[in-house]
Amino acid sequence: MQQQAVGRPGEGSSGMSCARRLFSVLTIQERRVITLLRAYCAGVGAGEVPVLVHRAFATLAAEVRANALVVFAVRSIYVSDDEVAILRWLSMLQRPSQSAQLRMANPFQNALKSCADALAEDGGRLPPRSVLADACIERDGCFGIALRADGLEREIPTVSADSPEARALALVEGRKFATASQFRALGISTQKLSRLCQRGYVERVATGLYKKPGPAAEAR
Repeated sequence: MQQQAVGRPGEGSSGMSCARRLFSVLTIQERRVITLLRAYCAGVGAGEVPVLVHRAFATLAAEVRANALVVFAVRSIYVSDDEVAILRWLSMLQRPSQSAQLRMANPFQNALKSCADALAEDGGRLPPRSVLADACIERDGCFGIALRADGLEREIPTVSADSPEARALALVEGRKFATASQFRALGISTQKLSRLCQRGYVERVATGLYKKPGPAAEAR
């Protein structure tokens, strides 16, 4: 399996083994995005694309190479962990309700934001649903998008030591995000997690992605 970027075969930027997800399980919009990214990373051209999309993908491809992210060959039937993570963040960044609290902190993240905006303007809004594994959401390095520091902290209710509320608070404490599978591992069901979000113990950022309650999102 060929790669366009530096990295050990079958591994994403964080060293996690690639789950060999099939390219064919992606939606049409997701396949288009990955095909464009692969073409720009390979320098083979991507046909007729709007100027904004061209500039955005050229910049993103340069950042992908600079950060040694794994992008497979244009015709690969698989999708890498890094490609999956890029899709996930592009989808989030196209939705202010999900991304209002995120702050772009490096050139790669700025390139992601520009690409998300250019795709949306061109009618290439990615689906909100996720075909992505939890492991592809939690990324270090250039993927470590920070939360905004402005706004007021929400008041967290007092809880008993071994309650589901306490376990949920302990999970999200000290990390940017926690995933639904991590809550399930602590015995917190999806239904219980939903109630915890409604009561303000944890905050839902996107499908399957949660964080410690923090600044309220800016009004849109």
